[in-house]
Amino acid sequence: MGKLAFLVPDDTQRVRVLIAPAGDGALVVPAGEDFAPSWAPPVQTIEDGSRLRVLVLPDPARPAALLPPAAGCEQVVLDFVIENLKATQGIEFTTSQQLRLAGFDGTFVQPLALTKQLGCRLDDGDVIPPAHARRLMVVYDMPAGARRRLQYRGFEVDEISVDLK
Repeated sequence: MGKLAFLVPDDTQRVRVLIAPAGDGALVVPAGEDFAPSWAPPVQTIEDGSRLRVLVLPDPARPAALLPPAAGCEQVVLDFVIENLKATQGIEFTTSQQLRLAGFDGTFVQPLALTKQLGCRLDDGDVIPPAHARRLMVVYDMPAGARRRLQYRGFEVDEISVDLK
């Protein structure tokens, strides 16, 4: 008999676990008919054709577990929901390549390794089951006060950029 441990955001009050192993023909165990995940209304929505929808949620509070940023920098924590719009096909998502933060000077910023310390994350190669949504937070290192833009690289769309600040 083994044990499972889960990291969850500090402000979590209730948890329901959805078990969704990766792979063809994987069994997805629903969280229950009375369960509907909820989140704040998005500040941006990115449509990727008939495959995927990305919701950019309001900026979350900075998790206390993160180390402080370097001098002159700020850690930008973004909160997302990735919705698989396909009813019969899982989608492998590559967070580090599909969600890039860009400064207005055109430079791209990859997610920090600190993202792995967050309870809500989607690691590169994780699969979003058919007709399901996954919430994740990603940490980026930006110059303090810099305006920022999110670049989404998609499946049915090459790329879409949305201004965040």
